[in-house]
Amino acid sequence: MVAGLRLMKILESAACYTLPTGEQFQQLLNKNFCAAFCIECSKSEPLGLEDGSIPDESISASSIVAGEGRLNGEAWCAWSDGLNAWFEVDLGESTVVSGLITQGYDKSWHWRVTEYKVKYKKISSSDYEHVKDNNGAIQVFEGNIDDSTTRVTNMFDQSIVATTVRIEPVAFIEIFALRLELLGCHIN
Repeated sequence: MVAGLRLMKILESAACYTLPTGEQFQQLLNKNFCAAFCIECSKSEPLGLEDGSIPDESISASSIVAGEGRLNGEAWCAWSDGLNAWFEVDLGESTVVSGLITQGYDKSWHWRVTEYKVKYKKISSSDYEHVKDNNGAIQVFEGNIDDSTTRVTNMFDQSIVATTVRIEPVAFIEIFALRLELLGCHIN
């Protein structure tokens, strides 16, 4: 009964949901019942990094000082992590995430992430999954190509329901430097 109520809360908060038909539905149903739903926000809004409603304690990274990495704030910079660098936000509860906005380091025109992948956890005890495109391939998002202060918005092909979101830089200029905001809506 609790699972049914939880699913109902998710559906009530979504603008739409899509049930595939026939063989496609059966394949999804066999894998994971919740995977059969496409959950979208009626309006994607900032989830709280920039305005501070996501607390510093909910931000972690491969190298960080608490509070860094917020859009229009101080940038998170990974100095020596190589391609193992990551930046993570614990949302504290299941949240619909539909995209994100990034910036580079505002004190250096050159330092920025130019490409990244997004991983997430459906619940805090689950394994990470990559955000994928409509064809099932891991999405690589374009970051800040032109400069470090321009906001670059990337929306996912399909929104995800996540408790944790992790950004993994793939390409950069000089140093991994990133400021971001998550976009989506709260389920509750």
